[in-house]
Amino acid sequence: MATIEQYKFMKMLRQLEDAFAKCDKGKDFFSGDTISPSLVDIGLIEWWPALRGIRTAEGDEAKAAALEQVMEGMMLLEDAFAKCGKGKDFFGGDTIGYLDIALGSFLGWLRASEKMADIKLLDETKTPGLFGWAERFGSNAAVKDVIPKTEKLVELVKMMAARAKAQLEGKVAIITGGASGIGETTARLFARHGAKIIIADVQDDLGWAVCKDIGTDENVTYVHCDVTVDHDVNNAVDTAMSKLDYEDLKKVFDVNVYGAFLGAKHAASVMIPAKKGVILFTASLGTVLAGTSPHSYAASKYAVVGLMKNLCVELGQHGIRVNCISPGALPTPLLSKAFGMEKNTFEGLLCEAANLKGVVPTAEDVAEAAVFLASDESKYLSGINLVVDGGYSTTNQHFSLLLQNQMS
Repeated sequence: MATIEQYKFMKMLRQLEDAFAKCDKGKDFFSGDTISPSLVDIGLIEWWPALRGIRTAEGDEAKAAALEQVMEGMMLLEDAFAKCGKGKDFFGGDTIGYLDIALGSFLGWLRASEKMADIKLLDETKTPGLFGWAERFGSNAAVKDVIPKTEKLVELVKMMAARAKAQLEGKVAIITGGASGIGETTARLFARHGAKIIIADVQDDLGWAVCKDIGTDENVTYVHCDVTVDHDVNNAVDTAMSKLDYEDLKKVFDVNVYGAFLGAKHAASVMIPAKKGVILFTASLGTVLAGTSPHSYAASKYAVVGLMKNLCVELGQHGIRVNCISPGALPTPLLSKAFGMEKNTFEGLLCEAANLKGVVPTAEDVAEAAVFLASDESKYLSGINLVVDGGYSTTNQHFSLLLQNQMS
């Protein structure tokens, strides 16, 4: 199944195809029989990754190279604007055309990159034509209300980076041949996504240099490893095993599971003689929707639900009800900070992604659910995991977004 980004790219290609049909006049390129630096001729395929590289490149040298490539593209676009616009306001002339739309779709990300990297790409001195075009395009009545705000895009990039960082969090990877080539690239990408890396290679100097460039001794290690030597391979595996953070896993289980067990144990000792009582555990959306949290956290919350169900059976004969509440994502200070976003921005994103529209999810919604389960209004409810997420976990949001994007 295609992703949303692929659908957007295909829509852009269709727009460019229409523009080519109007502009090429039977020639090989937008600009005629030979390649000239117009928007498509310079290759968005090279320019867009370079723009992204300004934000994601590791090390000053890589960032400088990405910036240089972007600026080369900007200068070519400046030249293209002069040739295509011919003194008019837009690439298409006096009004916005397909090429303006194609380039304009990157304008928001361009400004977000400027803000995040604290650089100036649209420079009134170096690229006066593009600078003026961007101001006119962004303020045009036809598009000004649909171009995402720079601040919102910055927050979105931060959120995506946080999610990417957590994608391999808690994992340890042995990458053979990681000192150069494909192995080195793979090691860098794995580290960027939160994994701890063991670079196994015979190129010792290169291997140590890559380790130093990627990060600290805590998240990346080099071991000399000839993959044809049994001892070397065994040593690489032993090194990887030493990097597994069992203490972190134990700490999460101690807090989420053992803590819940102790609370229930002492509460039950008081409730059993009284032949009544309610025990409520806080679980997580991660118990009904996979891939939303780190493995240690998800496993611990599954354990809480299992504990709840067992206690429901054991304590039911004493008139004690036992239930769980599993909240969806909420704009709490802790979660907002984890995503690197302001509370209001994070709240807006949650509302945009929500299944139930018109309602802003709050901690009070979870508290209201707790009141219901603790009261006599729910006197015959026990052994349930009440999910408070506005129905988010009942539907495939990704598929819905793909359909909406294709139909728009």
